Amino acid sequence: MPVTAVLLLFVFSRVLFALLSGWWQGDPASAFCQWDCRWYIGIVRQGYFTPDEVLADGRSNWAYFPLYPLLAHGLSMLTGLSAFHSLWLVANAAALGALLLLLHYLRLTRSRVSPWLVAVLFCLGPYSFYLASGYSEALFALLLLGSALAWRRERHFTAGGLGLLLSATRIVGVAWGAGLLAQWLWQCRHQHRSIWRFPVLGALLLCPLGLVAYMLYLWGHVGDPLAFMHVQAAWGRTLQWPIETLASGVHFWLATPWQHSGEIALYEVLAGALGLGLALSLLLRGHIGEGMAAGVMLLIPMATGLESLPRYLVGIPFMLLAVHDGLMRLPGCYRWGAAGGLVALNLLLLLPGWTAGAGWLK
Repeated sequence: MPVTAVLLLFVFSRVLFALLSGWWQGDPASAFCQWDCRWYIGIVRQGYFTPDEVLADGRSNWAYFPLYPLLAHGLSMLTGLSAFHSLWLVANAAALGALLLLLHYLRLTRSRVSPWLVAVLFCLGPYSFYLASGYSEALFALLLLGSALAWRRERHFTAGGLGLLLSATRIVGVAWGAGLLAQWLWQCRHQHRSIWRFPVLGALLLCPLGLVAYMLYLWGHVGDPLAFMHVQAAWGRTLQWPIETLASGVHFWLATPWQHSGEIALYEVLAGALGLGLALSLLLRGHIGEGMAAGVMLLIPMATGLESLPRYLVGIPFMLLAVHDGLMRLPGCYRWGAAGGLVALNLLLLLPGWTAGAGWLK
């Protein structure tokens, strides 16, 4: 797929999002900056809360990892851009980079591919607007794919360094270490390699250090290195086994089958089950690192609740590859019909709901 075509598709998707979300009617931040984006704006402007600044309901911005707002803050200081526009530029630059890396990774790891299919779903598929707004998903995807490509080229320290940045971007970034470990053990078994190689072990040890650095910062700033986790209780999140989370969602739906809240619970349960199914499909097709990482990256948020589970799927580019692999088994007309349906779902239902502030699209 020519780079020019990639750029045109990417720009087209952003223009389309802008038109459909009503950017042209007024302040773009009010139209296309929802939920977590507003927390990131606060971090870019004022930094992390002190214990005295925690909101009355117990919520705090400690739940949001630092690399993304730090990059946006630096851009804002250099250019004078607003917090929102800095976040938007960082996210979209990262999204474009992630798309280019994803297409390259696709060609390296699959024998039968459709770059156009991946590009269309990445730019316009369900929840793709999160990659175009003030969210950390795009930066996460860029770092994850960069690390995956570096690992394939046996640039292990580069892969580990990007893994470090990954775990400073989102809590689920620590799961990439599990994916790399699974991939390495698989390679050792099938290629008769020694497990104990210093560059590999060094890369694996680097992956969680972004999280460790943030914990050390919180320890000094608020006196609690696990503040990012403890504050989740303010959003009603409690730690439990992921299977309990899914079971409680099904139980809630059965108890309130015709209520909107029950329908949302069922939707989130189905999204979680779909994500686990996609991760399993990657494992069964021999993409061990991808499948392990995708599965653990989904199980981590699932251990605290159902909310936002659908959004986690778009933030893990391996999930899109699993969808691509499944669609490639269909005849061309059915494949593109399914892709068109997913794009229509995004543009006609998900995007309007999100820009209107629908809570089920957090």
